[in-house]
Amino acid sequence: MRKILLPSLLLLLGCAEPLRHQETLGALHTRYAEQCKASPPVCAVLQPCTDGLTRAISVWQGVTEATAKGDATLASARTADALISEGTARGACIATTLPAPSLPAPVTSTPAGVR
Repeated sequence: MRKILLPSLLLLLGCAEPLRHQETLGALHTRYAEQCKASPPVCAVLQPCTDGLTRAISVWQGVTEATAKGDATLASARTADALISEGTARGACIATTLPAPSLPAPVTSTPAGVR
């Protein structure tokens, strides 16, 4: 019984972390999809964000699959890919949702001594 229970427990614990990432990314994707539905012109701006989130969720799914197979080397490689993919997606979301920077007002007066 112990020979079956211990590996099963470790497998469940190994799959838990990727699932947490997937759930968090899924919640972000849902939030941005709701913004898109509420304001369709925003959809094009949010597209890099939502595409990145979808891709990151898929990559984390690959981590879960490798962990379920018991392939630690593949799971480690896929975890690295998933972390990079998630960071890229979050960066795209931040970049697409920040307000545009305001430019300084043009200088209209001429400094003394300059014509």
